[in-house]
Amino acid sequence: MAALIQFLPIVLGDDDDTPGPPPDPQTVMFWIAAAVLAVGTLLLAWSLYRVVVRRLRKKWLRAVGKVVDHYDPGGSDPCIPVVTFKDAGGDVREVMIHQGQNTHVNTKVGEAVWVRYSARDPTRAELEATAGVEWGCLGAQCFFAGMLLALGGMLLLAATLAVGGRPH
Repeated sequence: MAALIQFLPIVLGDDDDTPGPPPDPQTVMFWIAAAVLAVGTLLLAWSLYRVVVRRLRKKWLRAVGKVVDHYDPGGSDPCIPVVTFKDAGGDVREVMIHQGQNTHVNTKVGEAVWVRYSARDPTRAELEATAGVEWGCLGAQCFFAGMLLALGGMLLLAATLAVGGRPH
C-alpha cells in the first residue's frame, strides 16, 4: 500500500504543490461554447423526435368510445376513465386510458369520446383530446433550444476571433 501511495504522485504528475498555469481564456470560452451547443442540440433533437412521434401516432386508428366508469387509484392521482369502443374488426374493447398530468381531461360517465388506438394492439388507446404532443411545451423547448444554439454559436465565434482567427 505504501508503494502505491508513493507511486500516485508520479502517475498523476503531482511532484510539487505549485499550481499550474491558469487555463487560456479562449480555451475556456471554447469549452463553454461547446457545452452550450451540445445542450441546445440535444434539446432540439428531443423536440423534433417528439414531433416525429406525433406524426407516427396519426397512423393510429380512431373510434368513438363511451366512458363507462372511472377507476380511482387514490391519492392525488386523477381518476382514470374506463372506455368502451369498437375496433376495426368489430370487437368491443374496454380499456382504462391512462392520461398524463399535463393532458388530463375531465370526463363524465356516459360521455362519448374520440379514442385513438393502435391497430396492432387495441388495448393501447388514448383519448383523442390528450393524444400527441403538448404544442405549447414543444414551442417553448424549440425556442430555448434555438437560444442555446445562438448563444453557443456566438461564444464559439468570440473564442475564434479572440485567438486571432477570422471566419472564412
